[in-house]
Amino acid sequence: MPRSAHHAATPPDDRAALAGARDAPQGPAPRAPEGPQPPIESVDRALQLAQVLRHEGALTVTDAAELLGVAPSTAHRILTALTFRGFAVQDRDRRYLAGPELGAGSPTAIAHSSLRALARPALEQLHEALGETVALVVLQKRSIRFLDSIEDTAQSLRVSLPLDGTFPAHKAAAGKALLSLLPNEAIDALYAEAGPDEPHPSTLKRQLAAVHRTGYGTSFDEIGPGVAALGVAIPAGARPVSAFAVAIPAARYDRERLPQIVAALNEAAAAAAERIKRHS
Repeated sequence: MPRSAHHAATPPDDRAALAGARDAPQGPAPRAPEGPQPPIESVDRALQLAQVLRHEGALTVTDAAELLGVAPSTAHRILTALTFRGFAVQDRDRRYLAGPELGAGSPTAIAHSSLRALARPALEQLHEALGETVALVVLQKRSIRFLDSIEDTAQSLRVSLPLDGTFPAHKAAAGKALLSLLPNEAIDALYAEAGPDEPHPSTLKRQLAAVHRTGYGTSFDEIGPGVAALGVAIPAGARPVSAFAVAIPAARYDRERLPQIVAALNEAAAAAAERIKRHS
């Protein structure tokens, strides 16, 4: 004999109540809140500091802590993270400045067209003093860009530089001069993912320490075979981003001229820095 399924019977009143519940209007569905959502607090704090570094200049850990309303240890962790990613660097006084990732808007950077115009008189002065090919360059992350140059047209053997071209900073005299002014944390951040043809950060930092002591960079056969070059940073702003360089055929380079060349570079850099400061 087949077995039949047994279900508990629902009383009439309960069935009516259930039907009424199903038929009753359910009301509007919950709406998503309007307007932007509150940011993730840690990300928002980091972005606040990045904005200040970009638009207002240097910060100490104490400044950052007061700005965010957090403990100095928290502010220090955020600034360390920004430094690791290249959004901040530390100067010799341990203040934090806009890093390479914020360089386009940092208080030490100006439009390339303006920089070219302001530095041109000093570049001409440098060319007249040395009688060799000279150039104005800017640092862009791990490269330098040639913004302006004056060739030595009086001599058949001369060096030509690619206007608006780029070159690895660690191989160029002017690039070494600019990199030597960055704190170690910035070099670590810039070269953390260095390519096969780029130096390890620890090696580069040792090389740059020597450049920092002398105040000028040199390169021999690095920007091209048979080319000697020297470079000096233009001391405008807390973190210089531009430099002058002179490129000389190796066959004509005389080490006894080194003091004269460095003096001419420094004089031109100081003149350019003064013009930049007056117009910034």
